[in-house]
Amino acid sequence: MQLIDSARKEILIANAYFVPTPGIIETLHEAERRCVAITLLTNSPQTNDLPEITMVGRGHYKTLLRVNGEAAVSECNRPAAGIQIWEWQGKKAGREQDRRYHAQ
Repeated sequence: MQLIDSARKEILIANAYFVPTPGIIETLHEAERRCVAITLLTNSPQTNDLPEITMVGRGHYKTLLRVNGEAAVSECNRPAAGIQIWEWQGKKAGREQDRRYHAQ
């Protein structure tokens, strides 16, 4: 949380099992309002060995993305300000573990 609080330009979060707490969500929202560009990379259900974890994490996407529409974010001079959420789709070929994000 201290690292998120201190970010001024960009935050990159790569977490195979991303399920944010209310505190993390609020801290990320505060960063978005400071015009910090946030990129989240996590597993898709197809690449997660625990797909239900991805579904729980997805339940927070709407809340995380909601701040992108706020004036404080949309008026930022940085085009990438706000949050982008990406789900790892995996490699098309290779071993089973090569298709999961956390095996990379």
